[in-house]
Amino acid sequence: IHTYGWNENEQPMAVLDNWHPKKQAKYDILLLHSDAISETSKYLPVSPNWLRSLPMDYIALGHIHQPLILDKHIRYAGSPEPLNISESGEHGFWLCELNEDGLSVEKIITAQRRCLRKRMEINPQDATWELRMAIRAMAQAEGIKNLYDIELCGSHSAEHPLDAEQMRQELLADGILCQLKDSTTPDYDLQRLLQENENNLLGGFIPFNY
Repeated sequence: IHTYGWNENEQPMAVLDNWHPKKQAKYDILLLHSDAISETSKYLPVSPNWLRSLPMDYIALGHIHQPLILDKHIRYAGSPEPLNISESGEHGFWLCELNEDGLSVEKIITAQRRCLRKRMEINPQDATWELRMAIRAMAQAEGIKNLYDIELCGSHSAEHPLDAEQMRQELLADGILCQLKDSTTPDYDLQRLLQENENNLLGGFIPFNY
């Protein structure tokens, strides 16, 4: 088993570029905490082509929290559980076996929760408590343990704008961990505004948008 460790918070130098190991055993395995995605990474950047050139039977990579396959024998396992709301997809580990027939790999799912992206359409008649109840019902149906990345679309009352952060806190108090992105637009009654402001500057501006 080959490995390389670094004891700083960051390692921006590609220090392994000139390392050219030779095969030393029946099965050679490399364990490496590094970034094979970004050449400018601060976390031991390595080239995927360099990894492929190594005489390794399996290369187990760490750093990226989501599973990623660079080659059959070069893989990021990812984290056993999603660590934040952006980490969607299945989480677990790779169960690998090396023998005379080669390499076999099985994906084992361990995560007890998922990160789900949802899109909810709202209208100006929806009260804040109704939206909160709709999100709560969705979470109960999908799984209360999950993490939710929710985009709110449609329009909201111009007189009562949404407070996404307050709603997020209220949902957290309900046991629902979510991120709310407010993509709604205010629903102005332009006809009423035009009548109320027909003799001022605002009234002259409204027709260009009505």
